Amino acid sequence: HFDLMSFARLPAGILYLLTFAADTEGFTMRSNGIVRRSSSLGEIQGESYYHTDTNANAPWRQKVRVRGGPLSAIGETTSPLAETASPPKLSFGVIADIQYAPIDDGESYGGVPRYYRHALSAARHAAEHFQEEKVDLVINLGDIIDGKCQEIEQTTETNPGIDAIRDVMEALSVYKHGEILHTYGNHELYNVNRNELGEVLSIPFFSEPCGEQVGYRSHLLEKDGTRLRFVVLDTYDIAVGGRCETSSKRKLAEALLSKNNPNFALGNENSPEGVE
Repeated sequence: HFDLMSFARLPAGILYLLTFAADTEGFTMRSNGIVRRSSSLGEIQGESYYHTDTNANAPWRQKVRVRGGPLSAIGETTSPLAETASPPKLSFGVIADIQYAPIDDGESYGGVPRYYRHALSAARHAAEHFQEEKVDLVINLGDIIDGKCQEIEQTTETNPGIDAIRDVMEALSVYKHGEILHTYGNHELYNVNRNELGEVLSIPFFSEPCGEQVGYRSHLLEKDGTRLRFVVLDTYDIAVGGRCETSSKRKLAEALLSKNNPNFALGNENSPEGVE
């Protein structure tokens, strides 16, 4: 069985292609090709993203390379990874940080090469993988598009960010075996408001008594008597992004940023300078 501890030094823009299987005792990694390609950062050189160790208690580390440089993943096995003796009761896939934009290649904030259009192919590849694995559910952890979409000149009545999301949704539609549970991140909020996100990503936002929209929810996956509930947190509940200037939640976020981020007052809150 496999306990995912953490991913280290994985910059935004990487496509995480994980497949988990749930049996009666816990979760098991089901696919040996967990990460097959990155999204806008380029292609992973090699198929496998982890390896097992004969010592069940030994930590594992497997380095992979993209055009932007080396990456590593860190975790720990509680027993050697192996094929389960019986089919899993439930399985689900996880995808994150697609960050697609219909623009030319460029660089990230830190100067790492970015391949924005390639992200669409990577998303389709992930959906094909999940369909082949016949996972029961796919979870999209957010940043389905890149903030660069807001810089695209609007030539139609449709927001370029909405168009980009729909392009990715079309790529993901290759997966038909189950439902895709979408969350959202800061890159969506750079381009799209919560009302639009709720419609295009089927996120059931609701209004709190203060009038603010939030996206907390749960989802029950059930198959042949086995039940697994996913709890989705709205990590942009208290945030500057997507909140109007008079919002109480925006004011709280601004107070937190002023206290903890020296770059906020300079109008450069995304800079890592001086932030531990």
